[in-house]
Amino acid sequence: TNNHVVDEALEIIVIVEDHNSYEAELVGTDPSTDIALLKITDNRTFPYLEMGNSENAQIGDWVIAIGSPMRLAQTVTIGVISGKNRENVVVGNIDYRNFIQTDAAINFGNSGGPLLDIFGHVIGINSAIAGGTTGIGFAIPSNLAKFAFENLKAHGKVIRGWIGVSIQEVDPDFAYKYGLDKPFGAFISKVIKDDPADKAGLKVKDIIIAIDDVEVPSRASLMRMIAEKDVGKPIKLKVLRSKKEMIFSLTPSRRPDDVSTKIPNEIVEKESPIGLTLSEITERTRERLGIPDDITGVLITKLKRNSNAADKMILHYDVIFEVDDVKIENLAEYENAMDNANVVVLFGIYRRTNTGNIWNSLYFAVPLD
Repeated sequence: TNNHVVDEALEIIVIVEDHNSYEAELVGTDPSTDIALLKITDNRTFPYLEMGNSENAQIGDWVIAIGSPMRLAQTVTIGVISGKNRENVVVGNIDYRNFIQTDAAINFGNSGGPLLDIFGHVIGINSAIAGGTTGIGFAIPSNLAKFAFENLKAHGKVIRGWIGVSIQEVDPDFAYKYGLDKPFGAFISKVIKDDPADKAGLKVKDIIIAIDDVEVPSRASLMRMIAEKDVGKPIKLKVLRSKKEMIFSLTPSRRPDDVSTKIPNEIVEKESPIGLTLSEITERTRERLGIPDDITGVLITKLKRNSNAADKMILHYDVIFEVDDVKIENLAEYENAMDNANVVVLFGIYRRTNTGNIWNSLYFAVPLD
């Protein structure tokens, strides 16, 4: 079933097709994929469905969804696969998103039920619906679910590979900046010291474009590909650095367990042509926003709606510390770097996380007007 179905439950009861009920043991949960594994025990032999291969499913294939929408048990709906590899669907706190999209009716109560192909094989676990729409539902692919199931059964938790980097999507402007024919791969915005990537020699601003000779289509794909690699078994990464391809060998370790205050007007503010208003970082600003002493740069105090910067999801109170490989500590250095910029600018930005006073580094490729 889904993790969100049983999350914080004090008691879990499973009712089977003959209306007998069983108290279920929660073997383990994996919030990162929204999967939970339950166990019930009896002397009887239970009927079961076989897991299918979700990779073989094609857009347009007929599918069957079974569940209990609106408490209407054993409801069956049919439809087709409307899309695959939906990585940009935001559902709760799921990290590993790769949904199957279907127009088979899925409603509240379908969560955790199977999505079947026409042979009765489970190719997905029904998980979510698109808010305010009809005919758009999402299921966790069976291959991703199987990885979670097998780990939960063996360990009570999911053990994933980890190389120790923070990554971002490569959009068309990133692709242009780095000389790529198309947007693909994952851009490294942070390398964690002494983790596998650091030991292998990977650096911030590298783009990982392939793992073991398999192309990396996107940031989300890289997360899944690394997560499913065996801990302690070497892998090969193809990396783009300064528009040149390089090969690195490294050994994934085990992924660690999961891992706006209004400010007054500043004395000096300057507008930037990409839609930003910037100021120096003062001691008062540091105190109000919790900016650590080791973070330097210029502070974004205003953001013009529909500007290039806003389109790239740059935010108020981000700190710009780098412009096209040039470190920035004040407005004069920022303006000088922008004077030398051309077509697309790569900004290095510090951003405070929602939990705790932790500032992460991110990079944004922003086209000039």
